[in-house]
Amino acid sequence: MMKMRWMVRLALPVLLVLAAGCGDDDSEAPSKCKKLIEPLAGTYVVINEVVRDRGTITVHADGEIDFDEKIHYEARDIETCDDHLSEEHDRRVQISYGMDDDSPVINLYLPSGKTAEDVTMIEYRHRDLGIEVRAEVEYQP
Repeated sequence: MMKMRWMVRLALPVLLVLAAGCGDDDSEAPSKCKKLIEPLAGTYVVINEVVRDRGTITVHADGEIDFDEKIHYEARDIETCDDHLSEEHDRRVQISYGMDDDSPVINLYLPSGKTAEDVTMIEYRHRDLGIEVRAEVEYQP
């Protein structure tokens, strides 16, 4: 009985830390990401000859992104977002779905501006699997 109490005492802090991430907030993208993604929400028509199952890409205001038939991420899948809009080269919003840059990433490229109308290319990249698909797009109001 004493051994059981000792094991529970050791396991309890670990269980509390794990449970802390299981609340209602897990259904949403991080707040930093929402601020970056919301102005870019909309449906985009793919205008280049890229191998895809569908001719549109949808970015939802909550952070959900539907890149193609088999490439879809919920807002809760987002690990982090990076704002690269102040850079001169490769201005983009980077949405990461893993712990590093080799995990799944979706980049929304904006040569200028900060709204959906300014997005010219959307890229899906997963370096661990050797995947990089860049779709030239036009915003569809």
